[in-house]
Amino acid sequence: PNGYFSCDLDVFQNHAVIEHLHAHHGWRFFGIGACMLGFVRDEPPTADEARVLVADLCALYAGSNADLQASPVWSALQAELPARRALFLGYTDDMASLLNLGDEPGESQPG
Repeated sequence: PNGYFSCDLDVFQNHAVIEHLHAHHGWRFFGIGACMLGFVRDEPPTADEARVLVADLCALYAGSNADLQASPVWSALQAELPARRALFLGYTDDMASLLNLGDEPGESQPG
């Protein structure tokens, strides 16, 4: 989580993501792993809350990359979130590979 690699989020960027998800979406940070941040909520988000969260995450992870913005992963995540109280987000290079955005299992699109 120290931003060792140039494409990883650094400590300050991770902190900004953690603060934003808590203040704007009600997700509480509970842990950090080798490549992911873990969040929980007391109750799953509503469908509308999930839509707003996914829009924020798409802006964060896809930015202006049209291929990543158009990925079906975002709509799948939006559909799944109302049934989940936990959320794991990557903070390392090539988040697309963690989301498995490729056509084949284990294959990812260039990000």
